[in-house]
Amino acid sequence: MLIYNLRCSIYRDLIGEDAYGGAVVTGTLVIATNEPCRLDFIIPKANTIAPEGIETNVTYNLVLRSTRQHPINVRENDYAQIVFPNSHGEYNNRLRVRGVQRESLHPQDPNNIVECEVVRIRESRNNTIA
Repeated sequence: MLIYNLRCSIYRDLIGEDAYGGAVVTGTLVIATNEPCRLDFIIPKANTIAPEGIETNVTYNLVLRSTRQHPINVRENDYAQIVFPNSHGEYNNRLRVRGVQRESLHPQDPNNIVECEVVRIRESRNNTIA
């Protein structure tokens, strides 16, 4: 039995073109909101550490329940945001989906889950502030 330890929302950036043909984010699509999920920390392996040995990606395993009656169409490059509990260390942080693995169970099986490998998004600047 899977025990969910928090709730998250899943979003997808919508990409369009600007006047010069470059790609720009034109909006955000809400995939799922306030979904029960499980977030587990993955201990980094030696090959994920930078050559200097001072930088690692913070990687998690995010598990969601996705059934035919309640499908969650998550895919790579979507991002998850922890919305509950507000005491969680990753609360309100964005986690980028790097990989998605779906179980081999039937889509109508209530135990059907989706496992996502997610990494914390670190922003060097805020483009909304002039």
